[in-house]
Amino acid sequence: MLNSGNFRWFYTSLAVAAFMLIATREARAIPIFAQRYHLSCTACHTVLPELNAFGTRFRNRGYQLDAPRHGTTVVAMRYQLEYEADPGASRRFAPGGVVLANADIGRISAFIHYNLGAGGGPAGLFLGYLATYNGSTHTLYRAGLFELPLAQSPGQRLDDLAPYGYYTTHVGLNDLSLASPRWGGQFERTVGKARVDATVALGEFKGSAYGGKPVATGETTSVAAPEIGLFVRSPVAPGISVGAALLTGSRRIVSTGRAAFDDSYHRTGLLLRARRARFAFQAEQWWGR
Repeated sequence: MLNSGNFRWFYTSLAVAAFMLIATREARAIPIFAQRYHLSCTACHTVLPELNAFGTRFRNRGYQLDAPRHGTTVVAMRYQLEYEADPGASRRFAPGGVVLANADIGRISAFIHYNLGAGGGPAGLFLGYLATYNGSTHTLYRAGLFELPLAQSPGQRLDDLAPYGYYTTHVGLNDLSLASPRWGGQFERTVGKARVDATVALGEFKGSAYGGKPVATGETTSVAAPEIGLFVRSPVAPGISVGAALLTGSRRIVSTGRAAFDDSYHRTGLLLRARRARFAFQAEQWWGR
């Protein structure tokens, strides 16, 4: 049974939600970028939050287009309420959500993805960086907390909770996965038909994208030497593209009751993509130690 406090909380939340729906009816609750450039959501997305080809190019240009801008909204919030029934316990609501924000200062774009916590976990920054794009040299610069330029974006797979297998793999006591956002800088340039990315990371995001409760592992890890990354992708024939990746770095690992040690790691990867009509094929192979 819900007690009176839970009822008050529930009806208060319901009233706030109703007010927000009424207040935003004229604005039609348009997302930040769609409002800014008068685009529909399907211009950039297939199934939210996954990006299509246009959406990917928009992101790779630092979220800026050479087009008239409209609206002043800089912050959007997504909040979910889950009604759970725990055996032997009272029923409860488990909230979770994210805040997305973007603001342009001249040619510099600031982007923030801040989680509000869920499942007993803390709130915290998941992605947050400054980006600028030089149209004359076709170069993107990004600094802050960003994703590696992988073939698939882990951040776009948050809704279906189905991360790409190897991207979240840990090796031994090294808990740094490809899916973890990095603190550092990214340099991306188009050279002919090829897209070349270089990354330098001095730290990484720890925790869940939605702020889930951390799991104690008995190990503490940190950066022992900056991680250097190089990613290249290029079309080789109509509908066919190939890519290669290289990552190298070193981790400082402290295990409970043992002396700290440094763990150097290297990862290399190959990528093949093919598309014909409505069918798409992708294969990746990674090696490392």
